[in-house]
Amino acid sequence: MQFAIASGVGSRGSAMVVDPAGQRAHPKLGPEWSLTPEDVSFKNKVQESVLLPDGNVTNRWVDRRPLPESDMWFETAWAAFRNGEIYGK
Repeated sequence: MQFAIASGVGSRGSAMVVDPAGQRAHPKLGPEWSLTPEDVSFKNKVQESVLLPDGNVTNRWVDRRPLPESDMWFETAWAAFRNGEIYGK
């Protein structure tokens, strides 16, 4: 989270970055609920974090991969797997 905040990604998804100088989250909430707005240039990025052998952590932003196009739902994919129709046994 520190890396994301330091990168300037702002509030996005379920991550809210509190900022007294930011935008109010809602008019009925107090000023302590002011947030840094999302920087949309990160919209197609994901944060990749790696624990190194020396115990340190390294972070970087990588381009997100596109979602695969499929009409399979978990239930149908699981049934097909159990029947040996996909991912062979």
